[in-house]
Amino acid sequence: MTGSVPEWLQTIVGRRPEFRWSYSPEAPLVDFALARETGDVLIADQAGGLTRLDRQGRLTAIIRTNRDFQAIAFSDTGEDGVALFAEDQIGWFDRQLQFRWTKSLSDEPMALAMTPYGQHAAVALASGETLIFAADQKRVSRFVARRPLKHLCFLDDAPELLVAAEYGLLAKYSFDGNPAWMETLWSTVGGMAVTGDGKSIFLAGFNLGLQVFDGEGQSRGVFAMEGTNGQVSCSVEPHSVLATTLEGGLICLAANGNVRWSATISEPIQRAVVSPLGDYVLVGLASGQIVRLDQ
Repeated sequence: MTGSVPEWLQTIVGRRPEFRWSYSPEAPLVDFALARETGDVLIADQAGGLTRLDRQGRLTAIIRTNRDFQAIAFSDTGEDGVALFAEDQIGWFDRQLQFRWTKSLSDEPMALAMTPYGQHAAVALASGETLIFAADQKRVSRFVARRPLKHLCFLDDAPELLVAAEYGLLAKYSFDGNPAWMETLWSTVGGMAVTGDGKSIFLAGFNLGLQVFDGEGQSRGVFAMEGTNGQVSCSVEPHSVLATTLEGGLICLAANGNVRWSATISEPIQRAVVSPLGDYVLVGLASGQIVRLDQ
């Protein structure tokens, strides 16, 4: 599917990426996720729709539900996914987008993550609890952080979870819920991205720019940028970093922080994701449009 070419591509400054395709669901966008191995894109919209596209942007599955989606996560293989609902519930679904189970949570969910092969999912609650569930619905782990967690990310090559609170905490936990390390942050965190091995951590620090940490939580500097940095995504290796600003900026950076290209978008950016190899990016706008740009 090619779709319409967005006008904001004309605002790009720097090495211009190539427009590949766009897709617009029938309702405004809630969230989307990328299956990093298959290239499938999973989309949740405000009308309760759940849609799967292939790497070419072609529609491969769609369901309509009466659910109020809040967030989704997708395995790298595209075989399993999880969703958070407004009713303080989590649901697990298969490749055909059929829900295997739903489960009520004891408090408001704040963040969601899934392991690369879709064997487990983690959900952070407003109480400070983080729960890890297996595909069969069993809870396999529980831990309580000193602050409610807003960002979760499983590592690719170790049974570990990197986490960050909205303010004041960056940490790594083992799969059984024991902390490997904890660091105090002095800024609010709008987004977190982690390389596959966890050795590079990027935090969107709003007015403080894009903060960079190593795999032990030690600061390695800040990438300064124009605007208020609100989201961040990175490739599996730290080749490519994609950041957004609250003012509508979309900025692609190299591993050293140099800007490769930037664009200005007039409508809110719901989510922006860079591919595992850094060879393309996906941009999801609040109106619902998903755009793929090849680098």
